[in-house]
Amino acid sequence: MVGKVECFEIAGLDMRFPANDHLPYHFHVTRPGEWMIRVVILRCSRRHGLYFTTVWARGGRGPTPAELDALLENVVRHKRRLLREWQEKVRPQS
Repeated sequence: MVGKVECFEIAGLDMRFPANDHLPYHFHVTRPGEWMIRVVILRCSRRHGLYFTTVWARGGRGPTPAELDALLENVVRHKRRLLREWQEKVRPQS
């Protein structure tokens, strides 16, 4: 089971928390058929930017600068909610 990021949306991007995933706190962002990145929530800040690693990208093309800016703004704005969702969807309490 995979949990959808619910605290924000960006048109054209699919954002999910894989169930039973691992630390650090992160979520996966996909532009279907084009690329996937892993965004590390606690390492993102306005000062240091969006911290991500590319999982795969068709033709070496990844997210656009506008997509990265939108992700950074939303991760910074919703960081607490993202962490709460990660706890609920990735590491549910028994």
